[in-house]
Amino acid sequence: KIDSRGLKFEAVSHAQLENLVIQKEQETDTLRETLPYLIKQLESIAAAGKSKSKVLYYTGIDGLKQVQWNSLRAHGELLIYEIKNMAAFLPQEYCEKVRRELVERQIHVRELTNQTKVKDWTEVRELVLQYWQVRHVPPEKLEMKFEVMIYNDIYAMYAYQEGEIFCVEIYNQNLAVMQKQLFDFVWHTAVPMKIVNERGVAEIEA
Repeated sequence: KIDSRGLKFEAVSHAQLENLVIQKEQETDTLRETLPYLIKQLESIAAAGKSKSKVLYYTGIDGLKQVQWNSLRAHGELLIYEIKNMAAFLPQEYCEKVRRELVERQIHVRELTNQTKVKDWTEVRELVLQYWQVRHVPPEKLEMKFEVMIYNDIYAMYAYQEGEIFCVEIYNQNLAVMQKQLFDFVWHTAVPMKIVNERGVAEIEA
């Protein structure tokens, strides 16, 4: 209130707070009801303007996080050429969140590595026991200097070079199909690794 001595403040009824809460609840209900329609419209707009082929570049930790999160869109299977566990670059908490999402979305992971023994890397035991396979490729046959992920129509790769994390995603169906075939070729010649425990320790089978 403004009176002869200036601006004054005074308490009002708590009923106004109750009315504010009711108003916000109504707004939330309206948003919730319209959200599916909005998502459908946005997806149709995105599909109409989407190029069949494109290349996206990312750098730094945030870029790598985005590339990792994008891989959760994989339909059923994620193929990986592994150089290091992603926790070597990203916070373990974030990595575990991605792994839980892999389980939640029932995405199977097949991984090729130059390592002869994989150390424990996760507490998401269901991922290790139900959704993960790993095989060894001798570096003299195929040395992995980039980490690569292949899924859907996407070929993604990243590496740590000159103090900087560099990531690329290539969206191209023909490239993805060819790379999946190459992965399968290497997979069938690679050495199966035995999963030793629920935390992801694995070693070459005798």
